[in-house]
Amino acid sequence: MDKKYFSYVPHKEEEYLVKLMGHIRSLESGGSVPRPEFMKEFTKFLKDKGWKFSGRSIQVDKKGNPAKDIDL
Repeated sequence: MDKKYFSYVPHKEEEYLVKLMGHIRSLESGGSVPRPEFMKEFTKFLKDKGWKFSGRSIQVDKKGNPAKDIDL
């Protein structure tokens, strides 16, 4: 076999991640959460923990339909 097509990958400890599925709701402001404000605070939280997020975020209405970003 030609070695240029194969490479050795050292055994890596298995990673366990957290997958988020759901909605963020405010206990104030009638439940509304502006996505930009949430992402600012979420990013700060992750940075403080030394964690990172890979994915996307969207603003949704109360039925879960995509909506334009809001500003409160």
